[in-house]
Amino acid sequence: MFAIVGLGNPGPRYETTRHNIGFLLVDELARSGSLYLKANSRFQAQVGEGILFGEKVLLVKPLTFMNLSGGAVGNICRYYHIEPSQLVTISDDLDQDPGQVKMRLGGGHGGHNGLRDIMAKFSADFFRIKVGIGKTPKEFGGDGVSWVLGALSDEELLQLQEPKGQVYLAICERLENIFKQSQKA
Repeated sequence: MFAIVGLGNPGPRYETTRHNIGFLLVDELARSGSLYLKANSRFQAQVGEGILFGEKVLLVKPLTFMNLSGGAVGNICRYYHIEPSQLVTISDDLDQDPGQVKMRLGGGHGGHNGLRDIMAKFSADFFRIKVGIGKTPKEFGGDGVSWVLGALSDEELLQLQEPKGQVYLAICERLENIFKQSQKA
């Protein structure tokens, strides 16, 4: 079983912000797989279980706010006996161009506090899928917080939605590759 964790912040204020790209993509994966996410107070997360791309998965949205994601993620992985290499996070990335999607196993947090907390409270050896949101524009005066917590445009939101959104399709491709790699091992 794999845990696919979308990183974000709970509540309507953050619902369609750049920092919630992970939440939005997990919601799309749930819709495409007819999976239902429900709040689980034990894990401080919304969790849904089912099959995606032929693989048993847990879809997870921690409800602890981005910077404290590690506790919820660690508890879920320990409870379900999910190894670090069976954990996949989806998060925003300031260092990539908007809509660019990169994946890697292991590595650093790149300044992302949600990833930093998961590494501190669980492991650093998990898959990271990072979705570019671009550098903070000059008109924000270097205020990265306002940028990442700013609303996505309608065009950006369409790229996240199945079945034809470019970012959504890239996420699906990365997940299928991860699942294929695990079957070979």
